[in-house]
Amino acid sequence: MTKPELLSPCGDYECFLAAIHAGCDAVYLGASFSARAYARNFTPEEILTAIDYAHLFSKKVYLTLNILMKDPEMDLIHDFLNPLYLAGLDGVIVQDIGLINYIRANFPQLPVHASTQMTITDAEGVLLLKEMGVSRVVLARELSLKEIRKIGEETGVSLECFIHGALCYSYSGKCLMSSLIGGRSGNRGRCAQPCRLPYDGKYPLSCRDICTLKILPQLIDAGIASFKIEGRMKNPAYVAGVTGIYRKYIDRYLNDRTKPYQVDEEDFTILKTLYTRSGHTEGYYGIHNGPEMITMQKPGYAKADEQLEKETMDRFISKTPKLPLELSVTLLSGQPALLSAKSGAHAVTVEGDTVEAAKKRALLNEDIKKQLLKLGGTEFSCKKIDIDSPGNIFLPVSSINSLRREAVLALREEILKKGKRSKEIHGSFGIIHEEQKPYPPKPFLHASVSTMEQADALIHDPNVQILSVPVELFSSDTVLKAYRERIKTAPLKLFVIFPYICRDQYFQRHAHLITELLSGNEVAGVMIRNYESLYYLKQIAYTGEILADLHLYAFNRYARYQLNDAGISITTVPVELNQKELRIRNASSEDLIVYGRLPLMISAQCLQKTHGKCDHSGRLCEIKDRYNVVFPHQSVCSECYSILYNSVPLSLHTDTDLIRKLHPYSVRMIFTTEEGSMIGKMISDFSKALFDGIPFQPDYAYTRGHMQRGVE
Repeated sequence: MTKPELLSPCGDYECFLAAIHAGCDAVYLGASFSARAYARNFTPEEILTAIDYAHLFSKKVYLTLNILMKDPEMDLIHDFLNPLYLAGLDGVIVQDIGLINYIRANFPQLPVHASTQMTITDAEGVLLLKEMGVSRVVLARELSLKEIRKIGEETGVSLECFIHGALCYSYSGKCLMSSLIGGRSGNRGRCAQPCRLPYDGKYPLSCRDICTLKILPQLIDAGIASFKIEGRMKNPAYVAGVTGIYRKYIDRYLNDRTKPYQVDEEDFTILKTLYTRSGHTEGYYGIHNGPEMITMQKPGYAKADEQLEKETMDRFISKTPKLPLELSVTLLSGQPALLSAKSGAHAVTVEGDTVEAAKKRALLNEDIKKQLLKLGGTEFSCKKIDIDSPGNIFLPVSSINSLRREAVLALREEILKKGKRSKEIHGSFGIIHEEQKPYPPKPFLHASVSTMEQADALIHDPNVQILSVPVELFSSDTVLKAYRERIKTAPLKLFVIFPYICRDQYFQRHAHLITELLSGNEVAGVMIRNYESLYYLKQIAYTGEILADLHLYAFNRYARYQLNDAGISITTVPVELNQKELRIRNASSEDLIVYGRLPLMISAQCLQKTHGKCDHSGRLCEIKDRYNVVFPHQSVCSECYSILYNSVPLSLHTDTDLIRKLHPYSVRMIFTTEEGSMIGKMISDFSKALFDGIPFQPDYAYTRGHMQRGVE
């Protein structure tokens, strides 16, 4: 059985030292381009210092680059990353698919870990990233141990999972709530946590913190390679205490698995007291969702007092660790002084000043030892000193001190040498040479629906050139057969929409339906919303069009290039970029959302179940915030996830000039809560505004989204 890596969070250098000294195997930390923009974070110089210090003690340092990157930021990545790469950085944690490919091409020896922000939920997603050179995948936190074990067996890829800390209500990477409501994007490390606020007088979107101490054996037996502690916003006492306690129980279980595994209540109490949001849950490892994972009452933050924090630091960091050192000095009259230093498998010898014959007082062995033991400011502790000297010799104290300093420094460099990289290697991905796709004289109008009533209302609408329909609406062969007959006479392209979340062997479970849908000529393309779907379509050699929805973020030209290279025909214009950023990036030949309620969250939780019992109807319901703003909520019961929509639709009916300048392949109108009888007129109004320059004034409240403001 492989011993799992214990991976600790570091918001600053003090937390870094706390993690190293408390027994972690690796740390993850951030600087620029990090998903914790409000942590203190590290300067590049501090990261270089941390890398050397960690490597002295055989620990690893991973850098978080886990945000969506804007094009000007991509231009800065090489100069930012290069010195860290040469210094021996052990890996980078990445969300942006364009950045993954850039790093693999330009820094080929640097391991890339796919962030949990990539929302990887099944083996297909892991295998796609494996093909792209990703060496580790941080899985979505919503997966069960059964699913994790299966993914590990099918892929052979190193998997990382969270074992302690905060839980998001949404699948990470599929949350736009903070962005669309307040302009602070979770995809850019600036989440304002609107999920922690009251809705309908309670807190149904606020998850408890996860604590897996009592189920560690099951996690270890599942074959997880790395156990990740959340908490880059938390203090050194939290880092030390959580790291130290998990270190204790990982080792306890692995050192003697014949003994019953039992957690001391004192340790569990410390974890609950250091920092907890309304109690603990064991997360999704054993259950799919449930009210026991939600705070419901106002989230209470149990934070340790100063005395407990001091006691925690004293308990888990009783003394600074030191490397064992053996010294051997040779002092022969008339010859240079020689000092050999050894630590573990590493050894060096340095040469000093010439030893002289003693004219007055001879240099005693006690004097030599006294100077050689002055190691207080170093990472070493001397365990043994051998002195080879005939006596009656003399060497100034300053020369002995200089010899010691040179030997220790040389030994330090020798230990660190293995982790360094000699040079950067530039690949062919430094510059993007995009093939400019010809765009149509005017974009196609794409209508995306949620119900068969909406689809029926639009299937013969002359203004619609593309109609996309969720795959789950074709629930039977009878429905599919009937729709095939209707689509034959429709003057449009039909796209089927794969689910937001594909997990628990989704494609094996629905192989018959998908094969039937894609085997005929009626379906022109597929809209996909996750990396699992992309890998599946590649595996079956699908030749139709593939449209990547908004959660397959083509945030920069590198990401767009990579998605196209992976088989995507059409990408969706990012909804978090403003018009200036879109012009820099180039939005031509893409699908541009011009109307619709955008999804704020995709969650494994179920509001019906949280409030009582789910009736499995998949019906729309609502929640209200503290200002009585209503947010529609849709349950997708076939795959047991939910969608929380924005309170008002996006509507770009006033931006027709800009839309024409962006040259999209298609303009998409998304229909969710709208009745079928309404949407024909809405399509007509938009079509006239976009293509004929005839403005209209909608009778509904709307938002222009980020077209003007964008996100930081």
